[in-house]
Formats: sequence, structure tokens, C-alpha cells
Amino acid sequence: MLKISRESEINLINVLIDHDIISGKDLVNIKKVSTDGNKSQIEAIFELKLANEDKILNVLVKEQNLEVVDLSKVEITNEIKAVLPSNYININFVAPFKVEGNTLHIAIPDSSKLGLMRNLKAITKKNPKSRVYNKEGAKNQKIISAAETCKQTSA
Repeated sequence: MLKISRESEINLINVLIDHDIISGKDLVNIKKVSTDGNKSQIEAIFELKLANEDKILNVLVKEQNLEVVDLSKVEITNEIKAVLPSNYININFVAPFKVEGNTLHIAIPDSSKLGLMRNLKAITKKNPKSRVYNKEGAKNQKIISAAETCKQTSA
């Protein structure tokens, strides 16, 4: 099951509606498939073939002018592991992946996490720069959950 916060899921559905990828009429079917199959609403969107992960990723990148980072290709150093408490990462679904001087590069699942940038600056004393994260799948780029990313960064 895809793991993103409920807040992120709602935000993502609203973005898909705003970009005419899904309609308000689709929500009834999305909720039914989600409830009947014990799935997230995003998984229901995939099952109904209303959108795929690439389409969602492209919309998020365009909407917020964010770059995409493939975390499977990023080496997580001890400095990165120490920059934020693991409980903060797990609760907020963010993943630090690079420190460059006074800049902390943060991977986020969607634009709902952009509001955390001021908080991240206060915690880390670094200037956060956000990216949308993805992970290379078998053939396609995939959106991954922050929970999975956090496991990778805490290991």
C-alpha cells in the first residue's frame, strides 16, 4: 500500500482536480475503490487508470517549479543522517539528502510540505532547498513514500 500522509493525499487529489487530470465526478469511484479495496485514494486513482505516477510527478514538478531527485542514487552520509531528528523526518514525510555549505537539500513528496521550510531552517540553521522525490522503478520512475525514504536514511 502506498504510504503518504492523509494531508499529502488530499493535497495531491486537489492538484489533480485543478489540472483536470481527474474530475469531481471521479471522486465517487475513487472513494468506492479505496474503501472496498482497503487502499489509499491515490492507489485507487492508479487502479482506475485515471493517472499514473509519472503524470502525477510531472504535475507536481510543473506546479511548484521543483526539481526531481532520484533518492535511490543518493549516498546518505553520516552528516545527512545527523542533520534532522529521525522522528521529525518520519512525522513530516521529508528526507534530507544533501548538505552543500549552508544549504540543506530536502526531498518532499508534494507541495503540501513547502510550509515546513521555515521550520527546517530554524531546526538545522541551514537554508533548505526542496525537491520532489522519486525512485527508479523497474521501467518507470516512481513516487516513493517518505516512510520508505526515512528507513533508507536512518539505516
